[in-house]
Amino acid sequence: MATGPQQYSALELMRTNIDDVLDAAYERGRSLRSFLEGLQISGITAGDFDRVIVGAHFPAGTVFQGAQVLPSTSGLYATLSDSEKAQLREHYFGKLNSIKAELPELCAEFEAQFR
Repeated sequence: MATGPQQYSALELMRTNIDDVLDAAYERGRSLRSFLEGLQISGITAGDFDRVIVGAHFPAGTVFQGAQVLPSTSGLYATLSDSEKAQLREHYFGKLNSIKAELPELCAEFEAQFR
């Protein structure tokens, strides 16, 4: 039996947007460096979760569902429940902690971002 495109929750889409930047297997160092430089230019630290999310530091509309381009990360974030926001925050900080362990030289270069 054929089914339509899989529907993803806003939380799943937000996790994917975060993973696209922080966990990209291809060019990971370059992707992370670009992300951290963008935060630095904006005067935002990686630890300021809410400003990172609403400040468009994750690609908007990078995840497609069928032919529909999905809302920006700040738009998706606004639809999450408090519980889902807490789960997303935990996911984001888990990724940052893995970066600290895996890429200490990058963390040293952007030390202010990881305080």
